[in-house]
Formats: sequence, structure tokens, C-alpha cells
Amino acid sequence: MTSNVSGRKILNKICSILTSDQSVNIDETVFNFQVVIIPKGGKPKPSWEYLDLFTKNKKCVIQINNEDELCCPRAIIVGLSYKTDVILGHKLTDSQIKDLRHGRNNIQTRFTKELCQKLEIYDNRPFTYRDIENIETFLNIQVKVVNVDNFCEIDYSGKENRIKIYLLKKNEHFNTIYSMSSFMERVYYCELCDTGYNNKTKHVCKKGPWLKWNLCNEDYHIQDLRKEKQFCQECDIVLILNV
Repeated sequence: MTSNVSGRKILNKICSILTSDQSVNIDETVFNFQVVIIPKGGKPKPSWEYLDLFTKNKKCVIQINNEDELCCPRAIIVGLSYKTDVILGHKLTDSQIKDLRHGRNNIQTRFTKELCQKLEIYDNRPFTYRDIENIETFLNIQVKVVNVDNFCEIDYSGKENRIKIYLLKKNEHFNTIYSMSSFMERVYYCELCDTGYNNKTKHVCKKGPWLKWNLCNEDYHIQDLRKEKQFCQECDIVLILNV
């Protein structure tokens, strides 16, 4: 426990009494101390044990099991399979996609090595965030890294892109998150401000509604000034009009 009372303050108080005109019998003096713990505001931080259990039991996390140092590109390739069935120019069947995600039949290794060759990375070494930037440019995607060692905060977020892939980093190892709403235990997830929420009408995007409008040019985003609000059917973000 902490308090504002120190030994020096107590001695100073005794000295002030002894040097005053008051008559004090030290032997009969009783000191009463009241310790007040001042609360500190801030975001609560979960324990490491809770974080381990929290991430381990997540069905929305695809575990990357590798014997090399290429867990990062493997996780990105797996995440890409949730966005498209065409990987590095190869159209995959449903069976091949399942094998890719679960690391079966060597298909995950083959695509990972092909990606590294296209990036001219020929040594078996752990990927850095600079390497992730190169992958984003090559695949025209955006990667976001959720770091368990930093209390599940997003450590890295690439250049804004409609195709977003989320990685889970723990102890320098990368896994794939294929559903951020499930990971955050929320109904919806705003990919612009990285916030989970349960009510569409109450979520206000911290980065502004017009940013998503500019990114998504689908027909259902045609502006209708007669409405105050409309929803993005792709990401469930409320687009506020007439503001």
C-alpha cells in the first residue's frame, strides 16, 4: 500500500509539537494513522495467465505449426485464403484451401516458399515488419498485427487497404486471426478504428464515416441524402450522412 505519510513527516510533526507552547507527555501519546489508497484510473490490464487462456481457446485463431522460421508469411498466406481462392495466381479448390489452412499436404509450405522467392528472400530467417510491408505491397493487402505480449494491442498496421489480414503475435511467433469480431467477443468489428461493438446504431467510427465511403465504391454505397444513416453491408459500419 502507498500513502502520503512518511517517517520524515511524522518526525516534523513531533518536532513542531515539542517546540510549541503545548505541554505534551510523550509516554502517554498515541498516534493514530489512517492510510488512504488513492485509486488510479486507466485501462485494466489482464494477467498473462488470462491472456494465454484467452488466445489459446479462440476458435477464430488458426495455429501455424512450422519447423522453419517462416511463420509470418505462412500466417499471411492462410489469412489470404479467407479473402480469396486465388493465391499467388493459383486458383484453389475447397479441399486445397482446407489443406492450406491446416498445413496438410505440404501446400502451405509450397506457397510460402513461392512467396519468399517472389520477394527475393532466400534465407530462412524470421520476418520483420519491414518484410511485412513488402508483402503488403506485393499482394496489395493490409496486415495488422495483434501482439499478445503487449496485452493484445495492435502493434503494426499497414497502409489502408480494403483487404485486411490480421495476425496474432506471441513470443515472436505468428498465427492467423480470421475473425476479429469473434476474437474481441463482439457481434461486429470496425476495421477502420479497430473497435468491437454490439450495436450498429451506437457505434461511431473514430476515424470518421467518410473514410469508409471513399474506400468502398460498391453500388449500395450510393449516397442518399434523404436518409440520415445507412449501413455498409460489407463491414457493418454506420455511414452518417448530412454531417
